[in-house]
Amino acid sequence: MMGKKLVVGICDGDETEVVRVRDEFCRCMAALGEPEAEMHLFCDGRSLYESCRTCSYDLVFMDLVLPEMDGIELARLLGMDNRDLRIIFVSAHEDRVFDTYECMPLWFVRKKRLSADMDRAIKKYFQVTAPIHFKLRTKEGFRHRNVVLGNILYIECSGHTLTVRLTDGTSYHVYGSLKPMEEELSGYGFLRIHKNYLANLQYVREVGSRTLLLCNGMELDFGSNKKKVIIEAVEKYQKRMG
Repeated sequence: MMGKKLVVGICDGDETEVVRVRDEFCRCMAALGEPEAEMHLFCDGRSLYESCRTCSYDLVFMDLVLPEMDGIELARLLGMDNRDLRIIFVSAHEDRVFDTYECMPLWFVRKKRLSADMDRAIKKYFQVTAPIHFKLRTKEGFRHRNVVLGNILYIECSGHTLTVRLTDGTSYHVYGSLKPMEEELSGYGFLRIHKNYLANLQYVREVGSRTLLLCNGMELDFGSNKKKVIIEAVEKYQKRMG
């Protein structure tokens, strides 16, 4: 468990819904044995945005339709200002779930299934924010670095060098091979789609004829005869995650 007190924002145009989301979140945290979070409640997008400029949030829940500011536009702005912020949409507008992909939210919680979806969303949050330990080879020798799983888009292999590509556009290099990394991350939603690529299924937007389209618009080639396996893995992952 994380053990750190989270700073959480909840935003919905309906004050009753704000309270309902807060209560479900607190229930999930208590069930996981996590400490109480520092909660900030809002009924319009502008207030949340202004608060995020002065307060460092870990997690934000918001509706897609908000007074004064559209939820997707707000999520995009918040993501630009804080790369570590995780956003979860809580909405009755389930038909717009694919519209949210462009701002890469952590999860989409359906209001009509608030309790069940909240459970999955919170477990996902702790899964993707858990650090993975990498050993980096430098000129001076070996050193260690922690990387959050949920920040990894994919890992690329070239010879004995692994390039870890992150969601914020940055990357760094690790000395090693892809197979041990594949074995370590398979239980966390990562799939070997090519001899040189290990992709995070969380960020898959579409499986093409020979390429995998990620939520940020990047495309990765996958190996021949891999399409069926990839589609099945993506569907299984999405079903497991609700």
